[in-house]
Amino acid sequence: MFFETDEQQRDFAASIDAALAAADLPGAVRAWAAGDTAPGRKVWARLADLGVTALAVPEKYDGIGAHPVDLVVATERLGRWCVPGPVTESIAVAPILLADDDRSAALATGELLATVALPPQVPRAVDADSAGLILVAADGSVRNGALGERHESVDPAGSCSTSTPAANRSRPMSRARTSSVRWSPPRSWSAPRRHCSTRLSNTPSSARNSAVR
Repeated sequence: MFFETDEQQRDFAASIDAALAAADLPGAVRAWAAGDTAPGRKVWARLADLGVTALAVPEKYDGIGAHPVDLVVATERLGRWCVPGPVTESIAVAPILLADDDRSAALATGELLATVALPPQVPRAVDADSAGLILVAADGSVRNGALGERHESVDPAGSCSTSTPAANRSRPMSRARTSSVRWSPPRSWSAPRRHCSTRLSNTPSSARNSAVR
């Protein structure tokens, strides 16, 4: 397989770097950790202007329906810059789970941030207290989730919360959509705290620590 990015994708990564370099990311992360999401939402607005939040959203909901490699390029840069919030969940996972749901339009514009729990392997949702939508995907269906107990995270700027399906708005997944989100997580992912730390795995510890001082 050939994994090298092309010129257009490298330009896309550079545009993300330029936008985030102009933002006060350390300040946004510190504010997010303290419960003030307003500066962080301004960062997300910059990403929406670049089309990052629309990458995985279908075109019928004003998304881009981009190639998965474009999604990888974007999320890698967001992780490098320590963008606060449920980045992977909102940009990569929720658009797949809501592919036939009109709420995808709000994901595309960046107006809606979503987080996801996938029990039993991942029973806790990242940044559920700051997301506008909690999804619980299990047993071939996707349901709205209810915010539960908050747990300590290894990321001082984020949180993990237990999430269980809410009683309302359960939507069965089609067979095709169910097969597209089947996965076999590594055994280590059975520990919820490990899931909370995945977005930190490629971030230098010095950058993480300075962002929340």
